[in-house]
Amino acid sequence: MEEIRECIGCNICISSWHDGVPVRCTQNPTAGEEWRRGWHPERVTTAARRERVLIVGGGPAGLECALTLGRAGHEVTLADANRAFGGRLTFEKTLPGLSAWNRVAEYRLGRLNEMTNVSMYLESTLGVDEIIDLAPDRVVVATGARWTNMLYSTLEIPVGTLEHPQVFTPDDIAAGRMHEGPTLVFDFDNYYMGGVLTEHLASLGIDVSYVTPAGQASAWTIMTNELPLVHKALARRNVPVTTLHMVSAFDGETATLTHLFNGEQSTVACKSVLIVGMRTPRGELYAALMDRLDELTAAGIRSVERIGDTLAPGAIAHAVHSGHKLARELGTADTGKPYRRDTPFVDAEPAFAPCVAAE
Repeated sequence: MEEIRECIGCNICISSWHDGVPVRCTQNPTAGEEWRRGWHPERVTTAARRERVLIVGGGPAGLECALTLGRAGHEVTLADANRAFGGRLTFEKTLPGLSAWNRVAEYRLGRLNEMTNVSMYLESTLGVDEIIDLAPDRVVVATGARWTNMLYSTLEIPVGTLEHPQVFTPDDIAAGRMHEGPTLVFDFDNYYMGGVLTEHLASLGIDVSYVTPAGQASAWTIMTNELPLVHKALARRNVPVTTLHMVSAFDGETATLTHLFNGEQSTVACKSVLIVGMRTPRGELYAALMDRLDELTAAGIRSVERIGDTLAPGAIAHAVHSGHKLARELGTADTGKPYRRDTPFVDAEPAFAPCVAAE
């Protein structure tokens, strides 16, 4: 029973169908890869050479990487600077409708706690010196990403940041830095976070409005069949929704909105702005390790890798897949190996015989 990975209800699988791309699953990173990459859903090949692997960061990517490496027989050390494992999930699981998402962390922690070849440490901030002292065979950096206050033009070109003491990001809310209402949420991430944070703030009694350059609130959730639910949730909270507008200025009292197509401007009275837009990797540790690569090599460290949001910010499904992929390939000849593709031909003959008219 403990090996069952419960669905979290994120519908990332449905989005794959809508987009016409290979299926993905947040809980099961082997979904869609059974034939393409030869990944069995339940079996991990035992490593030919067992190594000591240090993973820095215990979010979705780090947890999945540690679990898969542990199943392959490696000696794994998982370290996280926070007081609990889960990374972004430690906050997101507290938001409206997202409690089931913590199953991603719960399942992996349950399995990891049973492994004698995996050691886990919380409140452990590691720098380059500490990593060199530990001298593992491999280092995996899974330190996640951070939200920014960057703004974009209508062509999705960065045009600078919105600077003001009362401009916040989701990281501020996660850290408990609540702000004064009325609040304007400016969402050009367009997935779930902008809508769910707006609902969260409204549930706390904060006067909040929602603005997006897209045509709907949390527009990409149309791919996960959640778009109507987002709009219903905001309507229940009496949240005003403004679409097709950019936030172009904010002075602490008023936000200036610019229409996406005709350039007409309008204003909204607000005390603070919450930007849900772009994330950038927390790459400081990785960069510092790369700067001292000679010392790492001298300490016997064979490689330093990035996974999850540290490599490329994305959805939780992408982070889990990234951690699993690295663990499957670490120290093998499969790294960079192209996956198999379907072909309409078998043994140089057409898979389907053409119709031939009778003589």
